[in-house]
Amino acid sequence: MHSVAGSARPEYLKAVSDPITDGWVIRITDRGAFGINETVKHGYAKHQPWNADGSLIMLPDWPSWIIDGRDYRLLRTWHGPDQGLWSNLDPNIVYGVLHQSGKPPAFARGDVRTDWSAFDSGRLYEFPEFDEIDLGGGEGNLSADDRYVAIFGKRGGSSELIVFDIRNNRVHARRSYPGLSAGAGRDIDNATMSPSGNWVIVQFDSAHDGRPPGTELFDKDLNFVRRISDRDGSHGDVGVDADGYEVWVMPSDTASETLHSTRLSDGHRRAELTSSRVGRSGHHISCRNRNQPGWCYVSGHALANSNDNVDSRSEPWRSVLAIRLDGTGYVRKVADTRHASGISNREYERSPMAVPDRDGKRVLWASDWLDAGSSAQVHVYVGGF
Repeated sequence: MHSVAGSARPEYLKAVSDPITDGWVIRITDRGAFGINETVKHGYAKHQPWNADGSLIMLPDWPSWIIDGRDYRLLRTWHGPDQGLWSNLDPNIVYGVLHQSGKPPAFARGDVRTDWSAFDSGRLYEFPEFDEIDLGGGEGNLSADDRYVAIFGKRGGSSELIVFDIRNNRVHARRSYPGLSAGAGRDIDNATMSPSGNWVIVQFDSAHDGRPPGTELFDKDLNFVRRISDRDGSHGDVGVDADGYEVWVMPSDTASETLHSTRLSDGHRRAELTSSRVGRSGHHISCRNRNQPGWCYVSGHALANSNDNVDSRSEPWRSVLAIRLDGTGYVRKVADTRHASGISNREYERSPMAVPDRDGKRVLWASDWLDAGSSAQVHVYVGGF
């Protein structure tokens, strides 16, 4: 196995060793093998690309790309619902939304073993009162038991937050936001269910209900519980800490710490990292390691650099760091993302948005492999450690 240090971009499906992490890296996308001339990338740091048993990886697009979850071969393309999220229980099921001309938007389910020839077969519940729906602004997740999901319904300039009960195929709760738009970069940026299904975390980028922008907690009946951060537009995720509490993990809004967790049950806040190894902005957080509680994973944004309150010697904006959620500040570098710095084009596309597998044994990310050129190829990599 060749070493990745100082090397050119790894060949497609050729694993290389990484002396920085004492692990390995493999490139799992390729324009030639996929028959395309553009970037294929995973959905987001908050979305789990591996299915329930780790046998498949989905890179959502239209169609989505289905990859073997263990040897990383491209298996097939698959037409399924938009904003597809793997079931946490069934390795073949994906949930998402449908928007078809002449039909109401719908929450939908698809089976990756069968390509959709008739979309109607996957429509579970229609929302004729809306022009559009999405899964928490594109950052939503299912509860661990696949029962609940947070949905934004949109009509005109107003929005509604919905907790949908998948098991009973019905709306569980609604909360209206007249005059507020919902979705990435809008008045209500995102919403997601906690693993237990007992809570909904919502990030507001605009004032509402007499409160300023920030991150807020609601119960599953959409009753307001408390504010958990005064920071808006931040990349946070919900996971489980080392003590078994559900926590919201996000970059801090104070100078004394760089990352903190907030318990959903009582609002207790704890600094998880005070080191300058991670800046207070410019990175994504992932707690998708559902079978490995007590950890979160942080990766640098492509725009972050040594001016972003970080230690330039360790270059954390090119790292995936596993951080122990126990207040000790323990950090382990699990991947070197090798994305170019000082770029001024395609920043979002180049961002690693690293996400661990469900067991926390592998991590997946995107990288331009230190090519700052405007035509750099961005590919998806998996690293093990």
